[in-house]
Amino acid sequence: MQKELKAVILGLAALIALIAVYFFYLTDSVLFLSNSNEWYLTAIVEKLLFPISGAFLVLVYTLKEVYHALNQRTENAFKLLQQWDEPTLLKARIDLSKLNYNPENGLLVAINSSSDLTNQMILLVSYWLKIYHNFEENDVFHINLQSDLEKSYKIFYERYDVVLRAWCDDQDYERFRKMYYSGFSRG
Repeated sequence: MQKELKAVILGLAALIALIAVYFFYLTDSVLFLSNSNEWYLTAIVEKLLFPISGAFLVLVYTLKEVYHALNQRTENAFKLLQQWDEPTLLKARIDLSKLNYNPENGLLVAINSSSDLTNQMILLVSYWLKIYHNFEENDVFHINLQSDLEKSYKIFYERYDVVLRAWCDDQDYERFRKMYYSGFSRG
């Protein structure tokens, strides 16, 4: 987001510079040189063409930076979606879903009693925290992930809330709650 903001500010500065050049320099030169035709072309090139071409180059650079930042956010969202289907996360989801659902401590005891299930739960917790941090840093488009993962996250949170409460510190647990109640939207 900071790159996009910087690029937009740079573009606006270029436009303001272009307007200032037009009003202050071009009008003075044309009025001053209107009596002598031999310097008229030089005045136009110096006072109009150079600043406009400079402003145009700044605008092109600004648009390139904005496009790059937006493209990067889309790529980050798709990378997170691809990770959801990687074999290790897929196996973790399948193995953990085979556990009998017991909202009281039965699920927590089952996961804690097996090192394999504990490792798989750690994978899932890490994945969802990575998504949260990407949202907070605004490194991904929320729309891309919202349509594909929001329902899966809500199921995960509802099923493993007891485990999250026991495993996570207050700050991380609050992050999980925030993602659950506000969905994948900012704020």
